[in-house]
Amino acid sequence: MLVEVLLFLGDALHWQGGLPGAVHCFEDAIASAELTRENELLLRALGQRCWSALRAGDLGAAFTACERAVTLSAGRSPR
Repeated sequence: MLVEVLLFLGDALHWQGGLPGAVHCFEDAIASAELTRENELLLRALGQRCWSALRAGDLGAAFTACERAVTLSAGRSPR
């Protein structure tokens, strides 16, 4: 549940203009999802991190998060 809370908090901060705080929430969400070994949550956290990195102009971090998400989702069937 912590990952979900961090993602929601990151979204709220992002839309209120608190991009640095949102980035921090998304990074914490990634770390928490890694501990739970829930790939679905990790994919969502990586997607949010990619989005926030693009908005911040950090193309390196965006590429890293997206690349990791693509690797993690390889071979998965769409819902």
